[in-house]
Amino acid sequence: MKDFDSILNIWNEQADNTPKVDYKELITRFKKSRSKFSAKIWIELIWMILAACTIGYLWATLSFNTWTTHIAMFIFELCCFYYIYTQIKNLKTLNNDSLLETPQKHIDYLERFRKERFKQNTQNYYIYTIALGMALGLYFIEFFNHVNTITLVLAVAFSITWFALCTFFIRVVYIRKEEKRFNELIAELERLKKQFIDEEG
Repeated sequence: MKDFDSILNIWNEQADNTPKVDYKELITRFKKSRSKFSAKIWIELIWMILAACTIGYLWATLSFNTWTTHIAMFIFELCCFYYIYTQIKNLKTLNNDSLLETPQKHIDYLERFRKERFKQNTQNYYIYTIALGMALGLYFIEFFNHVNTITLVLAVAFSITWFALCTFFIRVVYIRKEEKRFNELIAELERLKKQFIDEEG
């Protein structure tokens, strides 16, 4: 029993002497993780703006033979602008520093944001993909007038393969990476919250 008490006293002394994590260091790490996440969203946003501009330019300068192509271009542009809107909204909510005053409030906020992003990457993704598929199908009516049947079949097959690859592989990897980033952000805030609780106790 004496040996157990001695070990317990040594452990308690070590626990008391354990250096506490500096708030500034934790917040710096949190902001670094958040910056990586923001950078990813910015890259996606810039690519989508370029895509919207390219589609708009082609729509304005090329002459099309069918009205279905104009509907296709409109749907493409609508999808681009919706994506741009959601990414701007995500950036705005992600970079909210006012919630850092209370770690728990920011943790709750990030959990809600994680759910919104998951919905965007699942339910909204399927709606977005269906809209793009419809637009592509409408565009293929125009495409059919300029190419032979073999080329059209290859183009359709490539499009279906690309949609399947994005849906069942790239999107899954994307969601996993995003979840990892959210876990990093929340882990830093959990450490900050624990520090607050330890100091108050």
